[in-house]
Amino acid sequence: MARSVIVIKAKMLADIQADTTLNTKLTSPSLTAVYNLWCFIVASAINLFEQIQDAYIITAEVVALQT
Repeated sequence: MARSVIVIKAKMLADIQADTTLNTKLTSPSLTAVYNLWCFIVASAINLFEQIQDAYIITAEVVALQT
């Protein structure tokens, strides 16, 4: 089942906070805003990809049951 955009973005932001290199470079509000935007864009793409995978799995299971 596809994870929500909020869950994916929260994981990405937690990983950024845990990374000492990124954490020390994200000191200005504008850089933080840019990273938040990129995290949202990437999280949305990951969410869409996971939804497509879920649909494919369901279709494959239906086809397997029909044969």
